[in-house]
Amino acid sequence: MRRLLIRKKWKILKVLLTIILMAWATMAILNIHRFFKGTLEIYSLLLFLVVTNMTVSVYFDAITKKKKRKRKK
Repeated sequence: MRRLLIRKKWKILKVLLTIILMAWATMAILNIHRFFKGTLEIYSLLLFLVVTNMTVSVYFDAITKKKKRKRKK
């Protein structure tokens, strides 16, 4: 029971962290577009792509890694 609770909490934490990272990346992009124009935009776009990739991988893992029960023969 404890292992299941820990796993659920870990998944929730991962999702929350990814949401926070997404929000931070979007804010960074908005700020960079306001103040700077040129090379920093490329860095902001790269950061945004990295964060989106992380979120997609986390959600994909959550969907694919369901309980694998061993069948007794």
